[in-house]
Amino acid sequence: KKATPSDHPSVSTSSPSATATTTTTTTNNHNSMSIDATLQRRKNIEEIKAAAEKLALRDNDGYDWNANYYIELTNQRGQVIHLPSEQRQALTVGLTLHAKGQTFMQQQNYTDAIYIMHLAFESFGRVSQEFLHMIDNYGLLALDIVWCYYLAQDESSLSNAGQWLQIAEYGLKRAHGEHLERLRQIRGGGSGGDFIPELSLYVRLNILRALQSFYNNDLNVAHTHLMRAEMDLRKIQISDVDLVRLESMGFTHQESSRALRFCAGDLERAITHIYQKREEREEKLRRERERAMERRKQRQYGATKSGKFVDLKLLQQLQEFGVEHEIAVEALRQTDNSQEALNLCTDPMRKEVLAATLFARCMNDSRLYEIEQVMEVLNGDMVGGDAVAVVSEARVRAALFLAYNDVEEAVSMLSAP
Repeated sequence: KKATPSDHPSVSTSSPSATATTTTTTTNNHNSMSIDATLQRRKNIEEIKAAAEKLALRDNDGYDWNANYYIELTNQRGQVIHLPSEQRQALTVGLTLHAKGQTFMQQQNYTDAIYIMHLAFESFGRVSQEFLHMIDNYGLLALDIVWCYYLAQDESSLSNAGQWLQIAEYGLKRAHGEHLERLRQIRGGGSGGDFIPELSLYVRLNILRALQSFYNNDLNVAHTHLMRAEMDLRKIQISDVDLVRLESMGFTHQESSRALRFCAGDLERAITHIYQKREEREEKLRRERERAMERRKQRQYGATKSGKFVDLKLLQQLQEFGVEHEIAVEALRQTDNSQEALNLCTDPMRKEVLAATLFARCMNDSRLYEIEQVMEVLNGDMVGGDAVAVVSEARVRAALFLAYNDVEEAVSMLSAP
């Protein structure tokens, strides 16, 4: 049927109107879902930050009574690093958030990775420059932020990443040395040739420098950085044939490639290096197992006044002076691991009180002191040897219970005819 002129307005006006309404509704729903998802991600990250801050408050590297989980700061040799409390907390939060950001980066969640790494950078900002210059985590964090820009193909952020790259280069050079001399010293004087593991960081740094220069139309500088990246990359390349030979001997791909790089491609030295690293890992695990056993033992001893574990070194010193084990533990608990514990154990009167307190705790009897008071008063008032028989401990306990632990009222009750 041919449409009449009167039919066209109804079709032309209603159809676009319906389409526009549908598109607007879909767009609004999409934006709403996108905003909700973003807010939820931000909320999750803030919860991660709050958890990191709470964990950082557990000071003394885990030697806190309630520290079932804790963070321990160590150097590349596994030695514990001790810092002032505020510095330690800020550094711990920064390291924790950075590690979580790297996890997001591995999951290709670059938006959240960048956001949480910025939070880590803020935490590092509260650490003194004197200490930050000694570690490479600060520069590595800045490098990871720009690397996320690269992986996310964010050309706008890459072109404006000059300040981040300056921080990365400055932080790495302050920690490693202008010519990596500090790293070579740590690695044993460069016995593995030109290779040091951190060279891969400088490959990434120069690649990012080249990209940033390219986006800013500085092609000569970009070419220079690419040449530097290529030179460093050649130093960490290894033979595929040697790698296969090591893997055929039962070594893993990671330890084989790392050993070949450390030993400049020398196969025999690489095998020795692998066994040496395995022994070092076993030794580290052994020390960790010993520390875990010590912590279990310390939890059995109970907490000091400030909620810390009993110091096992001080406990051993007291025992070397001839103090009984149980008395030494109780003294350290009461003196909060101070040197006063020795005076407490060597003074006869104070040691007697210490022993009585220990006995009360071992018997799990919080009312032993009141019981002894009541029996002492009653036994002193009664004549002859019938006092002990007349006033038994069971009667004293019952009287204290009825008297709501009031010693005088319990004595009056028991003294009544």
